Amino acid sequence: MRTFMRSVAPAVVAGFAGAAFALQVGERVENFELLDQHGQAHELHYLSDFRAVALMAHSTRCPAAAAAVKGFEQAAAKYADKGVAFLLLNSDGLADRRVLGEVPLPVLVDEARIIGASLGFTNAGEALIVDTRGWRLVHRGGKDWAGALDALIDGRPVAPNGEVPNVCALPAVGASAATYVDDIAPLLAENCVTCHRDGGIGPWAMKNYAIVRGFAPMIREVVRTRRMPPWHADPMHGSFANDRSLSTDEVRALVQWAENGAPRGEGEDPLATHQQDWPEWQMGAPDVVIDIPPFAVPATGVVEYQYPYVRNPLEEDVWVRGAEILPGDRA
Repeated sequence: MRTFMRSVAPAVVAGFAGAAFALQVGERVENFELLDQHGQAHELHYLSDFRAVALMAHSTRCPAAAAAVKGFEQAAAKYADKGVAFLLLNSDGLADRRVLGEVPLPVLVDEARIIGASLGFTNAGEALIVDTRGWRLVHRGGKDWAGALDALIDGRPVAPNGEVPNVCALPAVGASAATYVDDIAPLLAENCVTCHRDGGIGPWAMKNYAIVRGFAPMIREVVRTRRMPPWHADPMHGSFANDRSLSTDEVRALVQWAENGAPRGEGEDPLATHQQDWPEWQMGAPDVVIDIPPFAVPATGVVEYQYPYVRNPLEEDVWVRGAEILPGDRA
C-alpha cells in the first residue's frame, strides 16, 4: 500500500408507492437520518434503547398547530423517565434551518421532503407512535396520541388510529417521472461512478441498468440514512471544496425513482457506454510517495487494530494539501 503527501509547491425491485405512500399502522418504519435545527444528526434506528419514539409533523407555516406542538413539548418532560424519544419533523423544504429559532425539542429538517412523505404525514400536528421493538407504527393521530403512548408503555392494546388534525396541510411532494436513462444514470455518472466502478473503492460497480436496478432499494436506503454520498460537512458553515453532497432535488429524484420501481426509460444505456480514463492517483502526480509495509489479513479470526509506522522522508516542514491512499489489494 502506498500513500502520498502533497505540498503547496440483476434483481427485481419491489415497487414502492412513492410520494403517495401513506405508512399504515402495523407496518415497519424504515430507517432515516436527518439533522436537527442545531446541526445534530438523528438516525431513527439508533434510538433502539428507547421503548418508543413519538414523531410529530412540524411546520413553520402553521400557527394553528402551535398548541399541538406545545403539548408535545410538555409531554417530553412528562415521559422523560419512561423511555420515550420525542422528535418534531419539519418537511417545509427549508433551505436554512436557522429560521426555526429556539425550539426545546429536536426539529428534524427534511429538506428533500422524502421522509415526511414516506411517513405519510399530511397535516401539521399529526403524531406517530413507533414501537422500537420491531420498529412498527402502532398509532397515527392527533390529540389522542398520549393515550396510545401510555397503552404501549403499560403493555395494553394500542388504539391504532385517532383523529388526524386538519389545520394546515403540509406541502405536497410532487410525483417523480425520473428514469434511469434520462435522469438517474447521468446523476450516478457525475457523483458516484468515481468510486463505484471496476477497480474503484466502492463495493460494486455501476456498469449498467441491470446492476443499478438490482441495487435500487439499497441506494434508496443509504441515501435516506445519509451513508451515501460520503459527505458530512454542514452546509450551514460555508462552502467546501470537493463537495460530494447531492442537492435536495437529486436526493428526491434518486429516492422516488427507486420507489417507483426503478424505471429504465428509452434509449441507450448511459452507464454501459460510459468511457472514462481513471488515473492511478486521483489527485494528480504526488510530490512524495510513502510505502507502507504490507499486512497479511487472515481468513478468519480477530485482528487487533494495526498501527504501522513509517519514517517521514521529508527533512523540512511543509504544508500538506492532501493525502491519498493507493491500496495494494482493493479486494
